[in-house]
Amino acid sequence: MHIVISPLLGGLGPLRTHAWPAARWRHRCWKRLAAFVLPPSVALLQACTQVNPGPDFMRARELIAQSTGFADVYDPDEPPLSRAELDEIIGDGLSLDEAIRLTLVNNRPLQAAFMDIAVANADWVQSGLLTNPSVDMLLRFPADGGRSMVEATLVQNLLDLWRIPIRKQISQHRLDETVLRIARLAGELVAQTKAAYYEAAAADELHQVAQENLDVLRQSFDAVRSLREAGAATDFDENLARGQLLTAQLAVRTARLEAANAKRRLARLLSSDQEVGDLALIDPLPDIVAEPTEPEGLIDLARASRLDLRAYSAAIDAVRERLRLEKRNAWGEIAIGPSIERPADQGDPLVGAGFSLELPIFDQNQAQVAKAAYLYRQVMKSYEAVYMAVAQDIRIAADRANTAISSMAFYQGELLPQAERNLSFAKDSYSAGQSSILALFEAQRSLLQARKGYITVRLESATALADLEQTVGSPLGSIRQLRAP
Repeated sequence: MHIVISPLLGGLGPLRTHAWPAARWRHRCWKRLAAFVLPPSVALLQACTQVNPGPDFMRARELIAQSTGFADVYDPDEPPLSRAELDEIIGDGLSLDEAIRLTLVNNRPLQAAFMDIAVANADWVQSGLLTNPSVDMLLRFPADGGRSMVEATLVQNLLDLWRIPIRKQISQHRLDETVLRIARLAGELVAQTKAAYYEAAAADELHQVAQENLDVLRQSFDAVRSLREAGAATDFDENLARGQLLTAQLAVRTARLEAANAKRRLARLLSSDQEVGDLALIDPLPDIVAEPTEPEGLIDLARASRLDLRAYSAAIDAVRERLRLEKRNAWGEIAIGPSIERPADQGDPLVGAGFSLELPIFDQNQAQVAKAAYLYRQVMKSYEAVYMAVAQDIRIAADRANTAISSMAFYQGELLPQAERNLSFAKDSYSAGQSSILALFEAQRSLLQARKGYITVRLESATALADLEQTVGSPLGSIRQLRAP
């Protein structure tokens, strides 16, 4: 319910309409009305307000640099990476660091997400603006002729001055949440890029192993055929060697396809559409056995470093302020402003004040207050869920990394040397006629499986450490410094 009260006062000398031309009268009257509603300095400041997300872009870029350890991050205010620059970086081979930098600079989903910061900044600017004043005009024409009567009221909502500070705080918290969320997204993309690079490097090694196995089996087949021609081997031995050779040829084709597609999946993260099937990867899979990671010491670090937890904190602050705002909205609307009336009887203009008051009788905003309260509880529970899950996520990632590291040591110290010795013994035994060719092929197969397994555990170790970085929310160097005595 709205009630409008417009008390008018007469005889205000300078506002007499018959003293001025109509256009001049309108100009001077509206100038005085506007000055009555809003001071000129405030109106000028509001009108000059501009959207400038640059500082918030910088905040996001700094957070990304801190959480990933890479300072080169996409800047929406700078020219994008050209196709020629991208081709030049990839053309002579790609290192892991180059892949990460390209992801942070050229990844299109990340670039699109940066626009969320600009949108949140625009909302923040909008939250500090006063609502526009409204003008009510009333024009009456006498039924029997004569001069018409004009009445005008200019009103401005007074409760804006009470609500704007809270609206600004809400928008600021939402802007902070957006900046933190985008920075967290960048960290996740870095972890995905590392995993994709390691998978491509592992696929390259598996392709190389398959090719080397094919070369060995081709030599074995030639040797068996020579032995068969000399009468020292049977047709069965030759056919069995040929079967192994054909299987190895098919394995090389499959390994080549897997290596090419792994590089293409990596190129998707780099937002590159060029053919990368034959791209040279400069950095191999790491094969250094690191020290085991103690998960319990990383939990506190993760809870302090994780940007998604900080984003949840900002979201909680925003919902808390929204609850305050909804409680203030229960007061309805109060507007005040000047009112002027030109009577039809040629008398003096009547000038006074107009009031518009919304009476909160039926709608006291109780539903929106309750909604904000429930949203606050919901965001709190979501924050608690992530906060509690951090401990188990750290333990899972650390256990996975430690197991992979232990398996690497086992392959290096036990499995690979044993498989190589078995193959050497099998070759000597077959050459001496003391064992069948089946034993030789079994020894070759065991060595092949051991080499593949070693590549797999190296890949598992590398990706596990990358996942641990993402789970903790800090670069691996920070984790190792914490672990160091």
